[in-house]
Amino acid sequence: GVAAVSASGLFTYSATCADKGVHTVTFSVTDECNASVQCTFDLTVTNTAPTCGVNSNENVYFQTGVVNKQLNSADADGNPRTYSMVTVGKGTVSASGLYNWATSCSDVGVHNITFRVNDGCDSVDCSFQVTVFQNAPVCTGAANASVDWDAANLVVALSATDDGCPGPYSWSLVSAAPA
Repeated sequence: GVAAVSASGLFTYSATCADKGVHTVTFSVTDECNASVQCTFDLTVTNTAPTCGVNSNENVYFQTGVVNKQLNSADADGNPRTYSMVTVGKGTVSASGLYNWATSCSDVGVHNITFRVNDGCDSVDCSFQVTVFQNAPVCTGAANASVDWDAANLVVALSATDDGCPGPYSWSLVSAAPA
């Protein structure tokens, strides 16, 4: 920081973030008879780190899955805050704290999202969860069918649709027991 004392005894100090901590200040005072003495005091430079508000968790279907969320924080000193992502690859955050993530089929599951708030001097990490859901495919080609026991094999073309994952689908037989 920059320190100065005027001839009338006014002490000024302009601190920066790098000055956080305790500093010993020594000055001298001289009277008109040219007698002087040195005096000392401690100057403590502080900053209150920003805090995060409660950021609720988000649930989203990836088919419509765009998460837009204003992140919450405060700074007791009134310093402007900036935001950045800690969790890489799970969305972006603007400098003003608007979080955005366009999810996809491969994002189904629970994700812990961590972002950082900085007040120009100190930072704090904050987290919330995004759970990405997926609708299951819908069978569209499975109709009841019958076949005579001594006839040729029955062949039914199965089909499915899904409003988010276009396929390819994998098929497996769960059972073929008599009803």
